[in-house]
Amino acid sequence: MTSSTAAQPEETRAIRSTSPNAPENPNADPSSTNAPEQPLHPILTLPNELMSEIFIRYLPPYPHCPPLLGDGSPTKLTQICRHWRQIAHHTPALWRAVELFMLLRHADFMELQLDTASAWLLRTGGLPLCVVLGNSTSGRAGQDHARNALRLLLDHRTRWEYAALHLSVATWVPGHPTECDMPMLREFDLKYWDTSTENDLDGTLNAPALSTAFLDCDFARPELVPLVLTWSQMTRLCLRHSRLSVVAAILRDAPNVVQCNILLTAIGEVDFGAQQDPWKFERLETLVVTAGFSDCAEVDAFLLAFRAPNLRCLHVDADMLDHRAGKNAATFPKILAAMGCHLEQLSISNANQSFEEFRAVLPNVGRIDLQQRPPEEWGVWALRAHYGSEGSE
Repeated sequence: MTSSTAAQPEETRAIRSTSPNAPENPNADPSSTNAPEQPLHPILTLPNELMSEIFIRYLPPYPHCPPLLGDGSPTKLTQICRHWRQIAHHTPALWRAVELFMLLRHADFMELQLDTASAWLLRTGGLPLCVVLGNSTSGRAGQDHARNALRLLLDHRTRWEYAALHLSVATWVPGHPTECDMPMLREFDLKYWDTSTENDLDGTLNAPALSTAFLDCDFARPELVPLVLTWSQMTRLCLRHSRLSVVAAILRDAPNVVQCNILLTAIGEVDFGAQQDPWKFERLETLVVTAGFSDCAEVDAFLLAFRAPNLRCLHVDADMLDHRAGKNAATFPKILAAMGCHLEQLSISNANQSFEEFRAVLPNVGRIDLQQRPPEEWGVWALRAHYGSEGSE
């Protein structure tokens, strides 16, 4: 697919060049020149298919995004010569990972970013896509540009395979009936820079391939948030800015989760004493639970309800546990016994006791660390930074 020059604003800054054997006068007839014919540069003799493969390897491996503008962008390949431009424009895989508004240094070029992304998407044919939307915008027009960017990306939502969005609740919330079909979506990260507990949700995303979901849970009425996705599909789950009541409702329908990260901000209406059966997570291997509050008996009850015999790695914010007894190291053996697991690694933040005290009551845990965050090797919990060309600034 070849786009017009007008539809490719990123190319208007290119230094136009041709192959080495092109005549200096573009209107001259090559057959009439008296100068001896110059040989083609060897690279221009390579088959187009091989050149396409070389171009693809110039970029980060999909689904990681190349820069939209500047060095490292596939647009650079179109600025070398006419032959390369034609090959690049006919190589859909070059344009399938698109990021917008990720870099502060490009915040003054929002229109250029939108036009460039639109041109890229037109060249992708029917390939699955990785789309990343940041919030590095400037001025009062930033919100308008964010809405335009989201609309541009949503026009291609049936081809989303990896999607990481950072936006305002006023810009978009999932669940609109006309926007629910995302048949190729595998990984989804939805982050908001503001909150709302008033938004209604009209439907559940139709994403049968989705297995990874990272979600801010404060974008709608709390009782409706569990309706947005089909949780039984999830093997990797991150629930941020969430009430414990919302997390409990989601996890009841997520028995297949393997990696789970929970960041609590409130309790909500929850009564674990009325729960008849414990939650069984036969496949759960990694669990991270942190909170923005402390001294909460409901969190103790929440963790005691887990049955996770294959759990290997656990990170817990000790400060959120019930401290009425003064110290909480003794709580951990009870939790691990209830889970029925043999931990390889226990990571504890905000501990009010020493390493020696934890080791004394947990002699069978392979490794105990007192640290603020779980180890990086436990997994990636932010797709926007992971798939963006330079992460989040």
